[in-house]
Amino acid sequence: MAKKFLDRDFLLESKPAQKLYHEYAAPMPIFDYHCHIPPSDILSDRQFKNLTEIWLGPGRGWYPGSSATLSTTGPISNSRGSSA
Repeated sequence: MAKKFLDRDFLLESKPAQKLYHEYAAPMPIFDYHCHIPPSDILSDRQFKNLTEIWLGPGRGWYPGSSATLSTTGPISNSRGSSA
């Protein structure tokens, strides 16, 4: 019987890889050091409406109704000229 695609061992091609992943890596928490979501939102398990709110919501750049303007030539800036 052929191995199922995207099974629990997807990309784990050897027994040592499977053991290391399932016994050590899988139970570990995920640390995203490049996350732009405020730690308070993560700690409170804030539920966002959609991905756009997460990516572009208040404090993270442009969003509908903000004073920030989109720029194709440089960083996002607000109406006062400072970077967002």
